[in-house]
Amino acid sequence: MQARLVKDHGSLKIEINGKIMPFVSFRSFWPQPGITKDFYEGGIQLMSVYPSGILCTLDVPYSQFGEFWLGEGKYDWDVVRAQVNQFLENAPNAYFSLILQLDTRDWFLKEHPECENSFRHLPEACCCKAWREIAKQCIRDILAFLDKEYPEKFYAVYVCAGSTCEWINREPMGYQVLKEAAFKEYTGDPTRKLPTDEEKLKGQYGTLLGAEDQNSIDYLNFINDIAYETLAEFAHEVKLYNPGLLVGCFSGYSLVFNTQIAEKTHMFTRKLLANPDIEIVFSPASYRYRGLESVSQSQAPMAAFHLHDKLYYHEIDNTTYVSNSNPYAQVLQSYAHRRHASLRESIQYARREAACVFGALGTYWWFDMFGGWYDDRELQNELLKIGAAQERLYSKPIASNAQVAVCYDEHSTSRVIGTKNHLHHHCVDEQAEKLGRMGCMADHFMAEDLLLDKFNFDQYKLYIFPDMVSPQKEMRDLIARLRKMGKNILFLYAPGILRDGEMNPAFMEELTGIRLGIDEKKQGHAVAHDGPYNDDGMERVFGGAMDGMKPYICGLEDEKYAFAHGLVNKTQRMIVKERENGGFDAWIAQGPVPEFVLRPLARKAGVHIWNEDSIPLFHNSRMISIYAHKAGRYELKVPWTRGKLEDMYTDETHIIQADEPIILDFEIDECKCFIYEEG
Repeated sequence: MQARLVKDHGSLKIEINGKIMPFVSFRSFWPQPGITKDFYEGGIQLMSVYPSGILCTLDVPYSQFGEFWLGEGKYDWDVVRAQVNQFLENAPNAYFSLILQLDTRDWFLKEHPECENSFRHLPEACCCKAWREIAKQCIRDILAFLDKEYPEKFYAVYVCAGSTCEWINREPMGYQVLKEAAFKEYTGDPTRKLPTDEEKLKGQYGTLLGAEDQNSIDYLNFINDIAYETLAEFAHEVKLYNPGLLVGCFSGYSLVFNTQIAEKTHMFTRKLLANPDIEIVFSPASYRYRGLESVSQSQAPMAAFHLHDKLYYHEIDNTTYVSNSNPYAQVLQSYAHRRHASLRESIQYARREAACVFGALGTYWWFDMFGGWYDDRELQNELLKIGAAQERLYSKPIASNAQVAVCYDEHSTSRVIGTKNHLHHHCVDEQAEKLGRMGCMADHFMAEDLLLDKFNFDQYKLYIFPDMVSPQKEMRDLIARLRKMGKNILFLYAPGILRDGEMNPAFMEELTGIRLGIDEKKQGHAVAHDGPYNDDGMERVFGGAMDGMKPYICGLEDEKYAFAHGLVNKTQRMIVKERENGGFDAWIAQGPVPEFVLRPLARKAGVHIWNEDSIPLFHNSRMISIYAHKAGRYELKVPWTRGKLEDMYTDETHIIQADEPIILDFEIDECKCFIYEEG
């Protein structure tokens, strides 16, 4: 088997034995023969085999076929055969990826009581070298078996461990013998101790970690690094067996909704992006933004993966209306998935999720989680139309045309208390909803992506740094370069306040060109004044107390630069300063920053605003998709001067005329997805 990623017309595609494959893939914990056959006959040729005996978070088996890994070097290959053969009976010419769950099994934990359960306590298990070695043996053995019995059928291996197979530390632990020994080795200091729970909850500067908290900082980096090193080790083992196999994983969740982002081991995206052995990265659609009343978003920075030539797969797994009677679906709907009342709602949601991915030039798979999600021929046909739309969209040259870059700084994340990172919660996680409503797309990157020679600074007109409390020197130099170039920049909270473990308000002015200070008064809501940086038409309140995120920051500029103040304490909460050399520096004390503030800032930066109605939209050089929550007429301003827009799912067509808006009529909760054809 020889599989690889190729860049074709600007998008990444999977090539298997010299043939570029259709994009869409299908997976299921409990694959049903009939649905597998239906999707295969509809054109889906990439499917996933998932042998596992582990119980999922609902305490039911991931696989209905049973356990195959019985001991060190011991396997029940009939379990694997049963699943592969079921697929082959219903999708005979499909190609398969192997989702290989390498978590510790009960038999291993019994033989190695010093090791923790990797599904619940990932970093602690990663400190057990015996587990890592036996897992690598399993990789070699199952690949040899598949090569022997199913030659030329498996094109990829997705290495999985940690909670829900996603390299997540489900239950952060305190002291553990192997972990402390590994921590000593990691720091090179045999006297080091793991931080106590009390130490992990207390920062030298409130919720910011200073020089006195170096042990906690090192610990947060350590648990993320050892999880990454284990993932990288497993990925490399696959490549050692056969470099012609693609390797993927679930990870890179830098935008995930979790105040414990560091302790949950979501903090190694930078290293993941740089790893040459890992070519495909998966993330479920963001759980926070699945509702029909919301926007669609990934948990990962999709633009960063495209920049690094890694194929991003969006996992569309939300329950459909067909599955509402399924008891497992009902459990998921109680906390993670959103219930759809009709076929129409499921279709419109699927189109919106796909449009989100199309805008970022990624791809997706349909995840029939516990079986029956797609047991409806009409729904299947509509989903297959989305795949056909993707093939058409990516068949010609295509590129991002976003003009806003949002850049996340992992180095700074390790300088915020790991158990309660309110900065991430308010300025990253909750901010995604507002970014999705500003009237244009934003590309999401890691901050260090801007250091790459291939980063296209000419494309982006507004740079947003939501969490850069402690930028490293190369990032400080990069931001100085951006300002010298006349780029427009928006900072949130306390940009640059920490340097080498020291907190100094002067560092913030040096980074941003804005005078900022520490506010001793309680930080409450901010009031955006009716003016140039609030297009709502009236004074509007936003933000809040950021749940006690200290230190509180306020502006100290001349009042002419202040465009929002505290509702109660009247301190400056938003500053916008134009530079003499062009461009502006802007700062806002707290997130999430609402779309009625983001939009005028983007407009001032010269960003093209496609729509003014605060509804979700997604676009690239060949597409514009709009999702309307309310029925009505909406105005669309496109950057193209000629040509036409064709809805990829209906026969709706609009001729583009220079400087003339396009008027669109929507039903409630409707997604339109137009392909742009040059005239």
